[in-house]
Amino acid sequence: MPDPSVEYSQRLEAKQKLIATKNAIHLRLGYWKLATITIGLIMLWAVAARHIFTAYLLFVPAAIYLALALFHDRTIRDRTHAETAAAFYHRGIARIEDRWPGTGETGERFRDPKHIYAEDLDLFVRGGLFQLLSSARLPMGENRLAQWLRAPSPTTEILQRQELVVALRDKLGLREDIAVTGEDLRASLDPETLTTWSEAPRVLPSGPMRLVSAFLALSMIAALAYGITKSFYLPMYAVLFLNACVLIWIWRRAETLLTALTSNGQGLVLFSKVLQRLEAEQYSSPRLQNHVAKLKSVAGSASAALRQLARIVYWADGRHSQLGRAAELPFLYTVQTGFAAEAWRRRWGVQMRDWIEVVSEMEALLSLAAYSYEHPADPFPEFVQQEKSPALFDGAELGHPLIPSASACEIQFASTKRSASS
Repeated sequence: MPDPSVEYSQRLEAKQKLIATKNAIHLRLGYWKLATITIGLIMLWAVAARHIFTAYLLFVPAAIYLALALFHDRTIRDRTHAETAAAFYHRGIARIEDRWPGTGETGERFRDPKHIYAEDLDLFVRGGLFQLLSSARLPMGENRLAQWLRAPSPTTEILQRQELVVALRDKLGLREDIAVTGEDLRASLDPETLTTWSEAPRVLPSGPMRLVSAFLALSMIAALAYGITKSFYLPMYAVLFLNACVLIWIWRRAETLLTALTSNGQGLVLFSKVLQRLEAEQYSSPRLQNHVAKLKSVAGSASAALRQLARIVYWADGRHSQLGRAAELPFLYTVQTGFAAEAWRRRWGVQMRDWIEVVSEMEALLSLAAYSYEHPADPFPEFVQQEKSPALFDGAELGHPLIPSASACEIQFASTKRSASS
């Protein structure tokens, strides 16, 4: 197993070189774009004032500028990803060197002053155990890790968890990719409300009503075009009357359906990106293979389904804009969006709980795997089943993970053995 400090330092150096390269390209592209604009303005003057050449040649600098702009945008994205990855390795080195306190999520929302041991062990405070361990990008991963820290688990589950952590320990590329995934996205996800919404019963009418509403929207476009060309607007008024009847009938139900979908589009996009990265990874452990298999089905992948739901949420948010309000009566905007959400829920809703379960488990496991990789000298506890024997805790050279290694040796125990009753 490579030295984690050396591995992190080498990868950090590679990312810093990539950042420097992208910065140089960024500056050159800026100069090239400025030169292209200058040449374009000169050509525009030559066409308008001197008629030296045809105006069609102005498309040449415009096309060059567009290509440069697209390449520039890609360069900036690559640099941003490299900067985020560099920060990931900076934090990893800080954890190895015990300089991590104050960085990352503290888990304050999980703090319970009345918990039997959370306060004594500094689980959810600045510089606490959760802040040391958690690398989750989504609330469900944080929830699962906090659940493991707050409550005991059966021995069989602990042993299985150890096995999975070992299988994930060396997957540094997977941890890096998830760390940089959607770094600029603002996640607003509540796993419980998202699951409740996905599994809720239908609220909009079934049958051909979605097709009818789509037909009415298309009819409105046709009637409006006909009215403009023929100066005859009676068909348009007829369609508007039918749309008003539809709105009176089901608008409130569609609005209730969309309002209950409280997760924002960016949070769902982040969710889909994490799922996509987990789907793409190759796992040697059969347990992990079976676990991640829940993300794929004959109908499609979980990540693609979440991207579709994110688009629906963006449409739903658009109903509050001026354009959305203007499209309400003529095109049944809220109703159309509500039917799209209902169709998504009917197709994918029952699988949402499994997707959240997979992400919860994997993010929590990856957090533990990162600690195990960065602290190879810290062993897993061994559990020995002994019938008709008092419970014993046997340890040597013990140290608290929140105490820096340089100081831990001063308080380590040579040997500790405690019975369950003591």
